[in-house]
Amino acid sequence: MRRCTLEGPAVRLTGSICFSGFSNLSVVLVMPPTQAESVIKNIIREIGQECAAHGEIVPETLVAFMVKAVVLDPSNGFNTDRTLTKSDVQKLVKLCVNRLLDSKNPSLDTIKMQVYFDMNYTSREEFLEEHHRVIESRLSSVSREITDSRACVREELESLYRKIVSYVLLRSGLGSPTDIKIVREATAALQSVFPQTELGTFLTLSKKDKERQLKELTMIVTGIRLFNRDCGKGGEGIDDLPAILQEAIPATTQHVDSQLEVVQEQAYRYTAILEKVAKNPLMSQELQPYMLREALYNVRQCEIFLQVILSDIITCAQEVEMMIKQLEAQLEQLKLTVKSKTAVPTSQVFPIFIALSNLWTSFQDETVLISILSNLTTHLEPFLGAHDLFFPEKVMQVLLDGVTVKTDVCRIKEHIEDKVNVADFKKLEWLFPETTANFDKLLIQYRGFCAYTFATTDGLLLPGNPSIGILKYKDKYYTFNTRDAAYSFAENPENYIDIIREKAKRNAELIQLLELHQQFESLIQYSQMKEVDKRYIKPITKCETGTQTDTHLLPPTIVRSYEWNEWELRRKAIKLANLRRKVTHSVQTDHSHMRRENCSQVYPSKDVGTQSMREGSSRVPRPQIYIAGLRGGQTKTTYGVKIAATALAVFRQSGLLLLRMAGCRRVKVLRKHSPLKNRETGNLGRFKASLRENVLGSPKELMKLSVPSLVYAVQNNMAFLALSNLDAAVYQVTYQLKIPCTALCTVLMLNRTLSKLQWISVFMLCGGVILVQWKPAQATKVVVEQNPLLGFGAIAVAVLCSGFAGVYFEKVLKSSDTSLWVRNIQMYLSGIVVTLVGVYLSDGAEIKEKGFFFGYTYYVWFVIFLASVGGLYTSIVVKYTDNIMKGFSAAAAIVLSTIASVMLFGLQITLTFALGTLLVCVSIYLYGLPRQDTTSIQQGETDSKQRVIGV
Repeated sequence: MRRCTLEGPAVRLTGSICFSGFSNLSVVLVMPPTQAESVIKNIIREIGQECAAHGEIVPETLVAFMVKAVVLDPSNGFNTDRTLTKSDVQKLVKLCVNRLLDSKNPSLDTIKMQVYFDMNYTSREEFLEEHHRVIESRLSSVSREITDSRACVREELESLYRKIVSYVLLRSGLGSPTDIKIVREATAALQSVFPQTELGTFLTLSKKDKERQLKELTMIVTGIRLFNRDCGKGGEGIDDLPAILQEAIPATTQHVDSQLEVVQEQAYRYTAILEKVAKNPLMSQELQPYMLREALYNVRQCEIFLQVILSDIITCAQEVEMMIKQLEAQLEQLKLTVKSKTAVPTSQVFPIFIALSNLWTSFQDETVLISILSNLTTHLEPFLGAHDLFFPEKVMQVLLDGVTVKTDVCRIKEHIEDKVNVADFKKLEWLFPETTANFDKLLIQYRGFCAYTFATTDGLLLPGNPSIGILKYKDKYYTFNTRDAAYSFAENPENYIDIIREKAKRNAELIQLLELHQQFESLIQYSQMKEVDKRYIKPITKCETGTQTDTHLLPPTIVRSYEWNEWELRRKAIKLANLRRKVTHSVQTDHSHMRRENCSQVYPSKDVGTQSMREGSSRVPRPQIYIAGLRGGQTKTTYGVKIAATALAVFRQSGLLLLRMAGCRRVKVLRKHSPLKNRETGNLGRFKASLRENVLGSPKELMKLSVPSLVYAVQNNMAFLALSNLDAAVYQVTYQLKIPCTALCTVLMLNRTLSKLQWISVFMLCGGVILVQWKPAQATKVVVEQNPLLGFGAIAVAVLCSGFAGVYFEKVLKSSDTSLWVRNIQMYLSGIVVTLVGVYLSDGAEIKEKGFFFGYTYYVWFVIFLASVGGLYTSIVVKYTDNIMKGFSAAAAIVLSTIASVMLFGLQITLTFALGTLLVCVSIYLYGLPRQDTTSIQQGETDSKQRVIGV
């Protein structure tokens, strides 16, 4: 045996070793790179020869990995930054050979298992891609003979056609080209779509076109043969792959499940024994020869590989189930298309034939993939053979004496309720299932094993419990088996991470078992080098539903055919009209040329819905012309009245009372079919029908109007209670707070906005009414016991009830088209019921004795009539303006009634009355001024004020 002699410069080992070879094992030498690579190859070759001399054939991949594992182990005394001498290299060779020949160490079996799995397993997509590439390479020689052929005579053309038939059979995999029956069936199918007479046209094509046509012919012929097989008229040599897969997949799954159960049972036993040793350190010396820790790593690694294989088998089962349904649907569609016809258009059947061929190719791929996965499972079993040798059942029973074997699921359930308190950690982030949307997809470090337990118990692997909480530290995620372990690890994560890294250096199999690829990039598997960065998944934090708002409330509608380019639209229009082939007189006419005339282009005005109908402050308001003399009396002539903007603002906002006194109507808002005229006028029959429909037949609407009645009843009683417990002056001042309260309810309940000037006018009106009604308190000899606190509470309730009831009644009036008179009847009916109950509760005995209408004189009836008319006009004001305007109208009425009292009864005007009247007038003027910001004015409010002018 030839040994490698290293003469001259010493060797320094650095870099990386991949499982797929030793090409990435680099050296830093004081020599050319080619010579350094030769030295490394000589070291690996010498180790392989030493092992072969002892009867052990070791692949170079395993040797390359073992060299790096030995160098990384600190107990061996190698330093990758130190120059290696000749004696160091001989020591390295000796250590590697000893570890490779140590058949009693489960670590070697684990490393061999990892190397084997990495060399033979790949992802589903990569395997299918490699499988198709191999098929193409095998068919390349046959394809080359066909595409390079220059056949001319009849015999050569017949030979070429037979080669095409053989190519179709080889590529489809549906039978052997040496079977006469299969060849005849395939030839007949090929001749139906590609007769031999078309070979001349085929030979004139380019090489790429020939290859493409050969593939298409293969798929069409495959589809024809599959259809004939389904109809029972052919399909010689075609296996029933769907049935085979439906039998093979359950059998393979059962085999993998049985292997997985055995491996998991061994892992649970080893874990229980090592957990017992961790609690009793004296047993560690006794059990050291058994190498239980290395055995646990071995079965855990095998368990992980079996779970990967089982996951791929489940994916295969799902794909096969879906493909069987698609195959049945395609065959059924083809039967409906063909039926009993002798000739069918190719455009109808060729796509179905191609789809059938692709489905069958997928069945073949799944068959090969299931076979590979089954072989992988079988070849993993020899790597577990040492367990029965070192741990027979008698030894295991002795070690398990007094130990409870727990499964991973049981261990997780024991601490399912224990959770980390996030408040205990200010700088660390913890993730929980209820706060993280992709909680199950996070890449957990160390394959989900508890990092703290592994670091503190000499390599014990216990599954982590994600329900306790996942620690996010430096964009990596860690789980723990107990809450105490989580708290301990969180105190100093770097310390435990370094401990695990040092343990992985002593046991190289942990690098793949715990997925320490980024920490040991020099030992990362070749198949996983590209996947390290791709597997990182960021957590998606959940939020409460109440705080989330959809970005796009409606799904987007994207019209792919939409064209915005005007010139492209013109080009399409010319193409549709086909004007280039039309002959016109004088070359072009007005109907043929595509130019636009200037007169055809207009700029339409904005839609009415986009206008605010308010004039800006920078524009001078135009005077409005009204027709006077149309209301009330018989006038012979009418005349126009021009009203300036300032007077118009006061006129609009001063309320219904001033409008009634003005007696004019705006010409612009006269409507031929007014809703007021249609709904609130008519004969007695329509009135009865409306009562039956809206009062007797709509109890829901009646209950809706009973709300303001009840609130008004509460208001009146609270006002009486407040007047009984407060002085008259205090009562007058506090009770006028109903005006700003009404404004506030209007803003809150009707979503309206008031400018600052309008708010000032509201409070100014409140003060003006207080001054108008102010009377100096006079001394009285009557002593009445009063409770001011109760009085202020009652006045507060009365103020709130006044604002709420008025705005509520306004909202009901304006939210439907029901007649104003019907709404009044609905509210007054409920009010009558409420007041009747109050009357009978307070004066029931006197009513029974003297009658209900006792004391009703003509004056009483007249007052009742006036109150009723006032209530109806108040409803009109509320319907066509708002409650704030009602307050202004009431204030104006107080001023006018006081002036009438001066003229009729000789009442003397005081200074407070004059000042209050001035405040009322100024507030009406300020409230009616146009607002600067017109963007917040609602269209409905503008329309309602416009209708008031037309009353």
